[in-house]
Amino acid sequence: MDRSPLVVPVSELRDDAAQILRRASSCAAPVYVTQRGRLAAVLLSRPVYERLRHAHEVLCRVVSGELDVGFQPGMPLEQVLSRGEQALDKQRRTETRELAREARRLDEREREPPQARPPLTLKQFFQAEGYTPSWPGAQEWYDSET
Repeated sequence: MDRSPLVVPVSELRDDAAQILRRASSCAAPVYVTQRGRLAAVLLSRPVYERLRHAHEVLCRVVSGELDVGFQPGMPLEQVLSRGEQALDKQRRTETRELAREARRLDEREREPPQARPPLTLKQFFQAEGYTPSWPGAQEWYDSET
């Protein structure tokens, strides 16, 4: 398969989008879309896009300090990404376990019988909510409620 980049004007993309998308998805080379002679967009196959996105996430987390990969100056990018992917997978497994633990805790809490609360009068409810009724005659009713 030809791996050279494909450059297409936006008018050609508009006329034959299906064929251009097939070419973009069948090879790892990007498709450059131009508009008025200038680069306007780049089409990538989904696997290439996913790989770039994942590498970007790993590198951003390494740079921000969220992932520790034991980086050393001169370390090849592939090794940094490999260690980063391992650390990211470990972090995600930990997060998944924590979410599962929280879900079990919430599930157990739902199984507990509800606690009985004493019934509230309308006046007590309004007071608890910080609401003052404003309909005609409300103040007299509110003052007379016990």
